[in-house]
Amino acid sequence: MENHLMQDLIDLQARQLAAQETMNAHLSLIAANTKPLATSPLFIRRKIFRQEAVELLGISDRTYDRRKAEGKLKPRGMGHDFFYPEDLEEAIAESRRMGRV
Repeated sequence: MENHLMQDLIDLQARQLAAQETMNAHLSLIAANTKPLATSPLFIRRKIFRQEAVELLGISDRTYDRRKAEGKLKPRGMGHDFFYPEDLEEAIAESRRMGRV
């Protein structure tokens, strides 16, 4: 009886080892076909800083300040204004409508 239990334990350990090796192989395959998060578009976004925004919109620095105060431009960041491209879509459309760009 004791030999039978010992053999069952050895068989169980062998199956666990085989399952672990299979899982490791699958994880290696997944890792080989996955981009690192640091290069994901969700983590790397182009920032447009104040001067570039002024040029894109075809406005003066004074107009930029006025639109920011009015809430028409809502920069992100603290200390250094910046935008993501989608933040300026409406303002660019308005500048095009007005013939500035």
